[in-house]
Amino acid sequence: MSTYYSSNPREFYMRRPEDLYVEWRNDEIARRHCLLMAYERPVRSGSVDMYCEEILKSLVNDGLVEVRG
Repeated sequence: MSTYYSSNPREFYMRRPEDLYVEWRNDEIARRHCLLMAYERPVRSGSVDMYCEEILKSLVNDGLVEVRG
């Protein structure tokens, strides 16, 4: 928050929100999410959607995730 809005918080909170764009498929973000998901617990084949499966395969190919079992 800028110094102006720190001094005028009501103006900040009462204004209309800015438009937001969400990128549906961002491979770089998905890679990080899938990597952390695999770090936290084993991921079983078929337990995630096809997009995530492809991301996990690329992580395996890059040597960041390993397949067990």
